[in-house]
Amino acid sequence: MKLYAYRRIINKLRENYPTAPVLIASWDFYLPGWRDYEIRRLLDQLDPTRTIILDYTSDLPSNESNTDFTNWGVVGRFPYTFGIFHAYEWENDLRGYYDLIAERLPVAAADPMCRGFVFWPETSHSDPLIMEFFTHNAWNPDTMHPEELLPEFCRSRYGEHAAAMERAWRAVLPPLAERCTELPLVFRDIRETASSKPDSAALAGYRRSLEQVAPQLEQLPGIMAALAEVPYGAGNAFVDRDAIDLARTLMGRLYTVAWYRYLLAQQAWEQGRRSGRGGAPLGLRRTDAAYGPARRAESARRLLDAGLAAADRGGARTDQPGLRAGAQGQCREQLLPQLHQRTVRLLLPPRVRALPAEIERELQSRRAG
Repeated sequence: MKLYAYRRIINKLRENYPTAPVLIASWDFYLPGWRDYEIRRLLDQLDPTRTIILDYTSDLPSNESNTDFTNWGVVGRFPYTFGIFHAYEWENDLRGYYDLIAERLPVAAADPMCRGFVFWPETSHSDPLIMEFFTHNAWNPDTMHPEELLPEFCRSRYGEHAAAMERAWRAVLPPLAERCTELPLVFRDIRETASSKPDSAALAGYRRSLEQVAPQLEQLPGIMAALAEVPYGAGNAFVDRDAIDLARTLMGRLYTVAWYRYLLAQQAWEQGRRSGRGGAPLGLRRTDAAYGPARRAESARRLLDAGLAAADRGGARTDQPGLRAGAQGQCREQLLPQLHQRTVRLLLPPRVRALPAEIERELQSRRAG
C-alpha cells in the first residue's frame, strides 16, 4: 500500500512538474518504521536524477523497526542528505546522540551521493553546543566529539566567563550528551508516568540503564561543584541561559534515576511479598495492604517534601546508591547551590506535585470502569 501510494503521488506530480526534483522526507521511514527491504523496493521505483531522500533522522537510535540510512541502500547508490534531528517537539533539554553521529557521519561525508547536511530541531529553544557542532561539521566534518569544540565555543560565547563555563560543560556533558537514551525526561509526561505499570522487560531495561550511568552518578559531587562555580546572575545573558539549561537538564536526568530506582524497589517488594520475603519500598510498612498505584501518591508526596527540604538546606540526601560515602560532605556543601535551588523549586515541584493528583485520577477512572 505504501509503495502504491508513493507511485500514485509521484506520477501525479510528474504530470504537472515533469522536471522538478522531489524530496522524500525520511520520517516515514523511521517512525513508524519501514523495513530496509521496503525502502529498497521504493528506491527501485524512483528516478535518482530527480529525487532526493531528505534524511533528517540520521542521528537517531536504531532498533528492529526504526532503521537509519546505512540500512536503506542509499549509500553509493541514491541521493540523500545527512540530518541531525536533535529534538522531538518538547525535548528542549541539552542533548545529542554524538556517538551515533561520530559513527555515521564519516560514512555520509565520504559518499558522493550525500547531497548535504541538514539540521531539523522541532524546538525554538535549542542546545547551543550541538548547533555549534552542526555548523562546524557541515563545512568540514572532522570533529566528531563535542568536547573538542568547547574551548573556542566558550571563548566566543561567554567571554571573560569562558573558563568557568567550559568546566561546567565538561562536567555535565557525560550525563547529558551521552545519556538522553538511557535517561529520558520522564517528568515531562506526568499523566503517562502515573498511569503506567512497566512490565518485566521494561524494568530490566531500567536496571540496565542504571548500571550504565553508575559511573556518572559516582561523579555527581564533582559535577555539582563545577556547576556551583558558574557565574550565574553576573550580567551575561548567555551564561544565565546556559547555566539554567545545564542545571535543569541534569536535574531531569536525576529525576529519571530516582523514578527508575523507585519502580525497581516496587518490583523487589512485590516479588518479596509473593515469596514471603522482603520489605516495603520507601519506608512503607509491611502492613500496608496491596501496595501499588494507590501508594504511589503517598510516596511521591514524601519524595517531593524531602527534595524540597534538601533544596532549602542547600544540600541533599547522600544515602542514595551511586554516591561515594567519602564524598558526602562535599555533596552536602555543593550539591544544590543557589542556582540549583531555584531550578529545583521552579521546574520540578509543579511536575512532581501533579503526580499524586494524576495517580488519584487514574485510580478513580479504573474504579469507575
